Amino acid sequence: MTRILSDRRLVAVVALALALRVAVVAATPGYVPQQDAADYDRIARSIAAGDGYAPTTYAQPGTPSALRPPGWPVTLGTIYAVTGGSWTAARLFEAALGAATVLLVFLVGRELRGRRAGLLAAGAAAVFPPLVFSSAALLTEPLFAPLVLLAVLAVLVLRRRPATMRWALGIGVLGGLAALTRPTGLPLVFVLALATAAAARRPAMAAAVLAASALTVAPWTIRSSTQLDAFVPISTQDGISAYGTYSPIPASRNATWYVPVWLPEVVPLLPRMNEAELDSLLFRRVVRYAAEHPAYPLKALGLNSLRIMGVGPQHAAIAENGYAEMSLDGWWVEVGKWSARVLAVLVFAAAVVLLRAGSRRPPLVLWLAPLLMWVSAMSINAVPRFRTPIDPFLILLVAAAQGAGERGHASRSCRSPGAE
Repeated sequence: MTRILSDRRLVAVVALALALRVAVVAATPGYVPQQDAADYDRIARSIAAGDGYAPTTYAQPGTPSALRPPGWPVTLGTIYAVTGGSWTAARLFEAALGAATVLLVFLVGRELRGRRAGLLAAGAAAVFPPLVFSSAALLTEPLFAPLVLLAVLAVLVLRRRPATMRWALGIGVLGGLAALTRPTGLPLVFVLALATAAAARRPAMAAAVLAASALTVAPWTIRSSTQLDAFVPISTQDGISAYGTYSPIPASRNATWYVPVWLPEVVPLLPRMNEAELDSLLFRRVVRYAAEHPAYPLKALGLNSLRIMGVGPQHAAIAENGYAEMSLDGWWVEVGKWSARVLAVLVFAAAVVLLRAGSRRPPLVLWLAPLLMWVSAMSINAVPRFRTPIDPFLILLVAAAQGAGERGHASRSCRSPGAE
C-alpha cells in the first residue's frame, strides 16, 4: 500500500477517476432512482428501517422476494441507515467504488505487463465515459465490477507466490460475494476455481474455491429456498429475465428485451404465483422456445452484441432507456455510444495482436471472465450498464496488446540482419 501511495502518477489517475465520478453526481442533482434502481432503493429502505428484505412486486403480492441478490440492497441499506436515506451519499459511495475499480485495473495490468501497461489501462478506465456514468446510479454494477477484478487479481498473483489453501479460500469468498451481487457471478465462480487450480498447479485448490463460495452464498440460499419453498441458489430472476427475450413478442421485434411481467401471457400468472414458481415456469418456457428455434439464441447474442457497441436494430432506443435509468439523456447518451464504438474497434485490433503474440497472451482467466459475463448478459439484453463489469477487462486487453506489440517489435529490432 505504501508503494501505491508513493506512485504519484497512479495517485493522480485514481484521483482523476474519483473527481470525474463525483462531477457526474454533482451534475445530476435531480437524480431519482428509475426502473431497477427504484427497486433496489425500495428494498434497501426496508432493510434500513429494520423491516428486512421487502416482499415482491413481480409476483403474487405480499410473498417473499429473491429476485434481487442481497449484495447491493444490503450495502445500500447500510448506507441509508447511516445517512438517513441519502441518495447523494449512496451515489458518492458508488463514485468511490468506481475509483477503486480503476486502482484494481492498474494492479491487474501490472501483473500482466508491468507498471506502464497498468497505468495505461487505469488511465483509460478512469476517463472512459460509460464507466464514469455507471458510477452515478444506484445499481449493482459499481459493486460487482471491483469484486470480480479483485478475484481475478488474486488468481494472477497466485502465479508468482506460494500456493496456500487460505489464498484459495479467499478467492472463493470473493467469488461468492460477486455471485451475491449479480447472478452472473455464480458461473464465474467455476472459472475462478479452474484458474486457481491451474495457477497453483494443485487441483485441490479448485475444490477449496468452490467450497468457500458455497459457504459464502449458503445463508442467502437457505433463506430464499425456505421462504419460497423451492431451491433458489441466488436469485429468481433467471427465467423471468430470459423470458423477456426468449418468447414470441420479443422475437418478432429483433430479439429486443421486454419487461417480462408486462407481457400479456405473463400478467395473468402474477396474482397466483410466487417468484420461484413464476421463475421456474418461465424458465421452462425459455428452454422450450430455444429448443424450437435453435438459431435464435445466436441471433439474440449477435444483435445484442451489436447494440451494446452502439450499432444494430433498436440500439438507440435501448441506449436511451438504459441511460434514462441513470437519469442521463441527450449528449450523455451520444458520448456513451461513441465511446463504446471506439473501444470496440480497439478491442478488435488488440485481439488480432494477442492472437499472434504466442506466449505473451494474457492468462486464460482474463479471457474467460469477460467472455462469460458478455455471453450471459448479451444473450438477454443490451442495456449499457451490463457492460460495466466487462469494460475494465476490455481495456486491460487493449493495454496487454500494446505491451505485447511493443515487446514483439523490440525483439524483432534486436535481431541481426543475418538471422533473417
